[in-house]
Amino acid sequence: MTRTLLLIGVTLLLTIDLLAASTVRGRLYRESGGRAYPAEGVNVRLRAAQGSARTASSSSDGFFYFYNVASGSYTLDVIGAGRQSYSIRVDQRDYTDIAPIQVP
Repeated sequence: MTRTLLLIGVTLLLTIDLLAASTVRGRLYRESGGRAYPAEGVNVRLRAAQGSARTASSSSDGFFYFYNVASGSYTLDVIGAGRQSYSIRVDQRDYTDIAPIQVP
């Protein structure tokens, strides 16, 4: 009985944690000749306040995604020619959208 209650409790906590998770998404672009183009293959890092980090690369259309991100404060680093950092807040919602970011 105790083991069953423990299993139910752990399952409930995991379910609540996943329901509170968000997808962080954004788009990277470059400008040339007054036009914007997707920035493909640019590395992006999402760092939590307690130090854990995750990385992603922008796709051919310039988008990047981080899935199952818990609520909290993060730093978003765009790594490339001239590193850029942004402070972001992830709340309990399906998506946290980052405004388009121009990269060199």
